[in-house]
Amino acid sequence: MKNPIQQHFGELDDQLKAHFQLGISELHGMSSALVCCGRQKFNSTDWVALVGIGIATQQGATVLEGIFELANKGLRADEGGLTLLLPGDDESVAVRTEALADWCNGFIQVWATVPPKSTSTTVNEAVEDIRAISEVETPADNSESQRFALFELEEFVKVAVQLIYDDIETSTSNPGIQ
Repeated sequence: MKNPIQQHFGELDDQLKAHFQLGISELHGMSSALVCCGRQKFNSTDWVALVGIGIATQQGATVLEGIFELANKGLRADEGGLTLLLPGDDESVAVRTEALADWCNGFIQVWATVPPKSTSTTVNEAVEDIRAISEVETPADNSESQRFALFELEEFVKVAVQLIYDDIETSTSNPGIQ
């Protein structure tokens, strides 16, 4: 069953882009990075610092809190809980690829602004991979091979982000173990 944000993805995405120039995918990438960097609860101060005061309206804060909670619950789930907030499979590969690049860009923006205290080589490599995916070219066709390639990129990002979260969570919970 889809969550309310996924059920109304297109409508919410359009509204957010019209008012704040940021879409759901990018905001979810930002939320995921905040969780990876140690944020355990939604904090509107983070968002004002990251995207400006305009997003701190009641409606904006409610949507941001929902997006943050999806990232937080997904990353803290036992197995494969993170679902990237991207347009549905009924959208073209180009639209979905652009949203994945936006998601990765949001993650990288926050990572550069609010990095964790220390990271491992594995985390640094995963972040660099996400940075590279943020610059992915939008495919010209909607072929089955392009859909499969996009699916593989999406899965790679989910695994990379979970690895980042788990590595940082383990190092902060057990500082002597790296």
